[in-house]
Amino acid sequence: MQNLNDLVAFVRVVEAGGISAAARELKMSPSLVSRRLRHLEEDMGVQLLNRSTRHIALTDAGEGFYKSCARAIASLEAARAAAVGHGDEPRGTLKVHAAVGVGQGMVTEAVIAFKHAFPDVEIDLNISSDRVNLLKSGYDILIKTSTLADSSLDVREFGPVRYVVVASPVYLHRAGVPECPPDLSRYECLIQYGRRPPTEWRFIGPQGTYGVKVSGSFWCSSAIAIRTAAARGLGIARVPEYVFHERAHDGELKVIFDDCVAAERTLKAYYPRSRHLPAKVQAFLDCLEHVDSKRTMAQLPFGRRRIA
Repeated sequence: MQNLNDLVAFVRVVEAGGISAAARELKMSPSLVSRRLRHLEEDMGVQLLNRSTRHIALTDAGEGFYKSCARAIASLEAARAAAVGHGDEPRGTLKVHAAVGVGQGMVTEAVIAFKHAFPDVEIDLNISSDRVNLLKSGYDILIKTSTLADSSLDVREFGPVRYVVVASPVYLHRAGVPECPPDLSRYECLIQYGRRPPTEWRFIGPQGTYGVKVSGSFWCSSAIAIRTAAARGLGIARVPEYVFHERAHDGELKVIFDDCVAAERTLKAYYPRSRHLPAKVQAFLDCLEHVDSKRTMAQLPFGRRRIA
């Protein structure tokens, strides 16, 4: 195992943008920081940084190694902060931005659980499809399913976003029930655009993942609107489980395919990288993880399960 001081020096050089700046932060001489970097690279047998007199840049190997080291060091520092300030409680205002759909479902549930546990903390929850710069906008947490490439942010990943194919009993009585996923190509399907390709639904079969081309005359960007249209008998829809879960018990929709629908996204929470994660952020992440664990373990009233 590498010397922890060498790893810390490496991470600080990357984050500070140079050896001299990192040396000032670490209260070391630049020559000592350089020696730690050289020792780390020699010990690993791989070049982590491209260095010149004016700037540094991560190599391909260094990029992945840096992310892993930064997370590990942040965890160690957070553990130390928690031990030193064991009595710290969440306080102040927690600002959360969540994408539509997951925000109206799981995130709202997590906010309610958080407020019950910490009633004195104010919550500012913004649910929208707007693109948000987390640091500039002042949010503490950004929750979505897409991936953000931003080295200034940490991320906690939760479970995969599960999909179900659903239709109303009225539509299925009128059009018939598809026997297997490929049959969907002959049905009126409700298309949610915004992800590509929207007319190819992914399934899992004995031979692996495959796509089914679907078509329909109703297109929409909102999964909730798609769910509502399906409940009113307009056709067959493919919606995230968290959107269906809200109306799973009202009988308006019947699940046609569930355990053979491929999961394509993962729920992620982004927050500013910090040596000391605020107690309110840690507490909310724990609430969201609890809600997510209940979601993945829930036994929904599914209909027939079929695999092509």
